[in-house]
Amino acid sequence: MKQIVYLIFLCIFSNVIAQSVHISGHVGVSENDPLIGVVVSVDSLKIQTTTDTSGYFGFSVDREFESIELTLRLEGYKTKIVPIDLDHSKAKIDLGFWLLFPELDAVEPLEVFDLQSDDFNDLEDNRSQFLGALQARRSVFLEAAAFQFSSSFFSARGLESQQQEIRVNGIRMNAFDNGRAVWSSWGGLNDMTNKAQQTGFGIAPTGSGFGGVLGHTSFDLRPSNFRKGNKISHAFSNASYRFRTMVSHHSGLNSKQWAYSFLVSSRWGNQGYVTGTPYRSFSGALLIEKKWNENWSSWFTAIYTPTTRARNAPLTEEVFKIRGKQYNPYWGIDDGKIRNARVGKTKTPILIFNQEWSPSDRLRFRLNTAYQFGLSSNSRLAYTGGSIQGGAVIGGARNPDPVYYQNLPSYFLRDSNDPDLASAYLADQNLRSLGQIDWKSIRSSNELSDQNDARYFLYEDQKEEERVSASLSFLWKPSASAQLQTELIFIQSKADYHARPTDLLGAEQLLDIDLYATDLDAAQNNIRTPNAAVGVGDQFQYAYRMDVQQQEVSFYWLKETGGYSFYVGGRFNKTQYQRTGFFQNGGFPNDSFGEGMPIVFNSWSGKIGGSVAVNGRHRIFFNGLFSSQPPSLRNTFSNPREQHRIIPNIEIEQTIFLTSKYHWQASWFDLQLVAYWGVEQNGTQLGFYFADGVGGDEAFFVQEVLQEVQKNHQGLELGWKATLADVIQIKAAVAIGVHQYGNNPNLSLFTEPTAASKTAGFENGAQDFGTSQLRGYFLRSGPQQAYSFGFEYSDPAYWRIGIFGNYFAQNYLSPNPLRRTQNFLIDNDGVSFPEFDSTIAAQLLEQERFPSYFLLNATGGKSWKVKQHYFGFFISLQNLLNTTYKTGGFEQGRNANYRTVLEDNVRELPLFAPKYWWGRGTTFFTSIYYRF
Repeated sequence: MKQIVYLIFLCIFSNVIAQSVHISGHVGVSENDPLIGVVVSVDSLKIQTTTDTSGYFGFSVDREFESIELTLRLEGYKTKIVPIDLDHSKAKIDLGFWLLFPELDAVEPLEVFDLQSDDFNDLEDNRSQFLGALQARRSVFLEAAAFQFSSSFFSARGLESQQQEIRVNGIRMNAFDNGRAVWSSWGGLNDMTNKAQQTGFGIAPTGSGFGGVLGHTSFDLRPSNFRKGNKISHAFSNASYRFRTMVSHHSGLNSKQWAYSFLVSSRWGNQGYVTGTPYRSFSGALLIEKKWNENWSSWFTAIYTPTTRARNAPLTEEVFKIRGKQYNPYWGIDDGKIRNARVGKTKTPILIFNQEWSPSDRLRFRLNTAYQFGLSSNSRLAYTGGSIQGGAVIGGARNPDPVYYQNLPSYFLRDSNDPDLASAYLADQNLRSLGQIDWKSIRSSNELSDQNDARYFLYEDQKEEERVSASLSFLWKPSASAQLQTELIFIQSKADYHARPTDLLGAEQLLDIDLYATDLDAAQNNIRTPNAAVGVGDQFQYAYRMDVQQQEVSFYWLKETGGYSFYVGGRFNKTQYQRTGFFQNGGFPNDSFGEGMPIVFNSWSGKIGGSVAVNGRHRIFFNGLFSSQPPSLRNTFSNPREQHRIIPNIEIEQTIFLTSKYHWQASWFDLQLVAYWGVEQNGTQLGFYFADGVGGDEAFFVQEVLQEVQKNHQGLELGWKATLADVIQIKAAVAIGVHQYGNNPNLSLFTEPTAASKTAGFENGAQDFGTSQLRGYFLRSGPQQAYSFGFEYSDPAYWRIGIFGNYFAQNYLSPNPLRRTQNFLIDNDGVSFPEFDSTIAAQLLEQERFPSYFLLNATGGKSWKVKQHYFGFFISLQNLLNTTYKTGGFEQGRNANYRTVLEDNVRELPLFAPKYWWGRGTTFFTSIYYRF
């Protein structure tokens, strides 16, 4: 009987052996320096082991698998991912020796702020798309987009940053004003955020809610997730600031299962690359966690990052040729110090409390709650102060802008038959030698004004917000190959918007009136306090509140089986906006004070996709998305500073997007090729400018509203990486896209309801100008073609170097929509201009394409290990060849019809030429650090 049992056991055991393959290997820094405790895993099969004292590992895999992906992890070393093909003819596979390289501190992408945004009602410190620094390193294309393309304001897939969802500890951070995240709210916390960042690019399941069209970036700031230790670093730069000092500490979980982390940093400088741009920022974060038991944890996060940053201006070609790309007209010397008139400030603390309960390996509940509050502001220098004399409003002053069109040489050369050469020469010399705001002259002018009322004054547009957020997520894994995630979100925001004077520049008071109104009643910014004299810190011009409530529910289901995966997801969102006015505006006395009508948007979205493994090295992915979302606050109200008016016929914005990806992964190279197609529909765009030639020869300050905007996106993305001898990586990335307006949207203008505007065709301050012929014009999305090629060398002796060449093409000037309406064709009598020539008109309306350009960048670093301590440095150099290039620009709105545009364009130096954003020259960022 024993022999029978033995034979049965032997047969079973032999069969098991025959059905599996034993895989083994060694890991170390070198063949003579093995690494102990390296975690060796096959994540898809839930297999995990560790290396022994000789660096050896071994495990078995079923023969049914043709290939596996082996991951080697050890704290302090770079994670290595190794694809392995299984040879079914062998019972054992020896992988030989594998090198792990020390993890030097990551080279950080230079801070690139989106200075191309319109400052009107734009109180956030916006950034261009941020596709992830550390997570991007698993994708060559995303790494190039984050590190090589960002200085050119490249927009992946032609999409704007509000299409990317940003979260901190599960809390959505996208603002309601414009849909973008306020990155400065956690700026300067690099040693935490770089390590805690998780990025999911595209429309595949994110693991953190439904996500946007561009996916998501999440920061999981949890003390137990950080490596125990301390770090001190000091950085030098000439990009946005000059210096940065940072100190961080992570306790790790102690014996009582408590953990905490803190970080403090400071960034400062009198200017960045562009002159007159002082920068001051303090950043602090405190994280505390308690692990109650193996299944339940709670943690608290407090973040405060007050930041003050001066802005710089776009420049015309005329100004650029005289002063160059570092010139900034927004500043001047005041009392011996640099003073910039356009300064952005953010003081917005964030408090977050999280709880996570996992009753089993297959079930997880997570509750996230947050309270955000604080102040954001943008300053301006105004010259519109006035007085009341004889029942009439008088005042105003000369525009103090050094590059105001009447201060430039082109103004004195505008008449080619009678140019004022002497004045043009003086204007040129004045711009060269001075060209900055004359604060002393401004103060003198105010001191001489009648009744001591300010003509010039500095003020801030301010936003004070309180925001309460909560989300509850549920993750269930019924099996090892399937999971269901659902989430409920609730957000309530109360934001007060107002203006406050910050400096009367020598005057005693400021009269709160609209200098451009046609009568004294209409001139009152608040008829409840007529002819109010205000001082520093008082509310004036406008004051209103925006209440927002948002509820959302979403889910996704993911199933993996064999070489296939499939997912489906959905989302329903309900958002309500309501304006409450605290001022009764004289121009809109019946539609500005008290509560306005609430507006509710109900939207739903769905996504579907999956992947197919052709074999172990080749995989194909496909994704599809239909998304609808409410318009932002900015795109819902025509001019909330003065009235309740909601944009007529406002609609839910919709997006359809399809992507497919081919991934070829081998032991020494990795290739990913993506094709995408998408369309954005029912969009709304707002613009604010002074237009000359509206309804004939009239000029007004207008709010421009484009409705039913369609944007088309299609293109290819390529990422390729080859690893040679484990120390050299060759990388290439390509983005080729076509991003255009897909239709001719409808354009309306809104302005003050005056007699002049009524004569020009406005009814109660509004006029429909019909369609704007924008179909086929390229979007303002940065270069639509971007190419990167470079190499990195990482030496086991703790040093590295990388060089990258980048080529950019197909970047376009943003067109003025009003010029593409019927208004361009008619005079003040409503008939076509007699001198109109269709050929010339086509030339005037042709979209400008910027020249292509090449940028050379380099990175490097070195680290020294002393016992368990590390000392090192890294450096990033951008635009080593000091290439001059344009990152963006726009047509000025001043000229709105054929006659005025033609008259200006035939001049050698147009008065209202396009304004451009110029790329930085050679910049650097270097940091020294000590980690212990």
